[in-house]
Amino acid sequence: MTQRRPLIVLSALPLLLAGCSALPGAANTAPTGPPGGDTAAPTATAAASTAPKTVAVCDLLTKAEAEKLADAPVNPGQEGPATVPSCVYTPTATGPTAQVELYLAESAKNYLDAERQLGHELTPVAGLGDEAYLEDGSIIFRKGDEWAFIHLVRSTDPAINRQRLQDAAQTVAGRL
Repeated sequence: MTQRRPLIVLSALPLLLAGCSALPGAANTAPTGPPGGDTAAPTATAAASTAPKTVAVCDLLTKAEAEKLADAPVNPGQEGPATVPSCVYTPTATGPTAQVELYLAESAKNYLDAERQLGHELTPVAGLGDEAYLEDGSIIFRKGDEWAFIHLVRSTDPAINRQRLQDAAQTVAGRL
């Protein structure tokens, strides 16, 4: 049952993401400035600090590192679209079923929010980024403003994967 729960949550992830994005051309109803009428434009420094980083997500967790995490061979990583920065390593045709997924930014944060709303048990992890949580088969962490979520699909006891998940997360955090 614990292996199906993350798959169910992941299958709902596109719906969560779609609900968080605005339609092109839709009116922006967010306030344009702070209360009190001060509508000074943001500085170039502020704009640069909020600009998204362009990163090849599969470079943050290599195929060899995904195989170490999965303890099984996987296919080369498939990058997700720019709107959902991710990398997925799928199982090989001849090896055991093992899939490794890495999501960044809002995708990772949305997963954490969904897990909390569902009341799933999240174990805090010390020493990993600024905030980190471990769940059966998954680890979610934040380093600065950047969120990351690593999910391992394996039909093994989740307890044997916890340290490997933490090690993979440390690797990714070091590259963010």
